[in-house]
Amino acid sequence: MDSKNPLVSVILPTYNRSNILSRAIESVLIQTYENLELIIVDDASTDDTEEVVSSYEDDRINYIQKTDNQGGAAARNTGILKSDGEIVAFIDSDDEWAPSKLQKQVDVFIKDAKVGVVYTGTTLVNNSKKTKGKVPTEKGYIYNKQLYMDNISPTSAVAVRRECFTLVGLFDPSLEARQDYDLWLRLSRNYKFDYVSESLVTIYREHEDRISSNISNRIQGQLRILKKIQPELETFGFIEERKIRSNHYLSIGRHAWIHEDYETSTKFTIDSLQIYPLNPFAFILLLLSMCGISPETQALQCINRIKKAVSEYSN
Repeated sequence: MDSKNPLVSVILPTYNRSNILSRAIESVLIQTYENLELIIVDDASTDDTEEVVSSYEDDRINYIQKTDNQGGAAARNTGILKSDGEIVAFIDSDDEWAPSKLQKQVDVFIKDAKVGVVYTGTTLVNNSKKTKGKVPTEKGYIYNKQLYMDNISPTSAVAVRRECFTLVGLFDPSLEARQDYDLWLRLSRNYKFDYVSESLVTIYREHEDRISSNISNRIQGQLRILKKIQPELETFGFIEERKIRSNHYLSIGRHAWIHEDYETSTKFTIDSLQIYPLNPFAFILLLLSMCGISPETQALQCINRIKKAVSEYSN
C-alpha cells in the first residue's frame, strides 16, 4: 500500500434509483481525499440511470452496466473484481457521505497496517427526521463479539483493505439477506477492525421496502448464517452457545418489530426466550410486539435509555 496516498475504490451498486443517484455520486466526487475511483455497477436498471451517470464528466468514474439483475451482493462483487484500489469502500445509491469520510478512514489504515476494516458512525433519515444511527464501539479482533450480534455499521460506512478479500472471499450472493453481516463475520475472524467515531454517513430510509417478503428474506438469511456458525458455537459451552443463538432469533424479532410486523416479531422473540430466558431486552421487545407498540413512538428511545442504564450498571 502507498504509505500516504493509497488508491481507494468506491463501489456503488444501483438499481432503478436514477431519481436519487446523483446525491450518492456527488458525495463521493467531493471527497477531500481525491485518489479514488468510483465504480458504479448498474444492476440492469430499466430507468434512465445510464443518462444520469453519463452527465458526470469525471475520469474517476467507471460505469458497469449488467444485463441481468442479480442483487446488491453480486453487484458489489462485480465492482470489487473490476477495481484496482488498495482499499475498497462501499456506498449504496440512496446514501450520502460527508466530505471528509474517506480521508479519515484512510488515516486509520495508514496508522495501523494490521487493520483490515474501518467503519464510521452514521446518521439515519426517516420521513425527513434525522436521528443518530450506528455509534461505533468495537475495535480490534472482535470475532467473538460479532458472533453474538452485528456491531458494524451499514455497508455504506465500511472500508476494507483489498488483500482481505483474497483470504475470506467476497459477499455471498446466495444468502437471501444479511450478506454484509456474513462478510463482517469472516473478516473479523482474521483481521483487526477499527473505526472513526464520527457520523460521516447518512443512511436514508425513505426508500426502504417494508413488504413481508423482505422480512422473510431477513429470516432466511439470519438462520442460514446461524447454521453456518453452529459447529463453532458448540465449542463455546452450553450457556454461551444458547446466548448467541438466542441473540440471532432476537435480531429477527427486532427487525420484524421495526417493520411493524408484530406477529413475526412476537414469534421470534418467544423463540429467543425459549433458547435463553434471561435476556431482559427480549422481554421488553416481547411486550412491545404483543401490544403492537410502533417503533415510531417514544418506545425506542425508552429501550435505548434502559439499555444504557443496564450497561452502565453492569460496568
